[in-house]
Amino acid sequence: MNNFRASDLKLLVVFSVLMNEQNLTRAGEGLGMTQSAISHALKRLRSLYNDPLFERKAGKMEPTAKARNVFPLIDQALQDIDSTLPSKEVLPPEKLKLEYRINITNPYNAVYLQKLGEHFYQKAPGVTLTITSDVLSEPVQSLKKESTILILI
Repeated sequence: MNNFRASDLKLLVVFSVLMNEQNLTRAGEGLGMTQSAISHALKRLRSLYNDPLFERKAGKMEPTAKARNVFPLIDQALQDIDSTLPSKEVLPPEKLKLEYRINITNPYNAVYLQKLGEHFYQKAPGVTLTITSDVLSEPVQSLKKESTILILI
């Protein structure tokens, strides 16, 4: 358990993606990391497991016997952990029901906001944009109590 406490568990995610991709660049792309960051993570994994884990062969990162042995356990553990986390469902834009009030200080910018409104109407018809050019005496209060976006242009 001492090794576990001293380990960065994110390294196990890197290991899992490397096992699936067998390529540093693609693993980095899948994780939103640079190839250099993946290389550093692999170096730390190699130290942790006292094994090379992957060897470059024919343009691929070929897993060692140790990597193949521990992968099913790590993969299952990551799946188990992931199953406990709440899902991050993203509503598609067409299902959004939101209302925004945009106050512009320069009415000449209405052309841009009209285009913005048209875009919202096409992509997210449930989103309502109210565009005004009121002079707000209390802009901070207005921002706190309403969905007002103050554009100072």
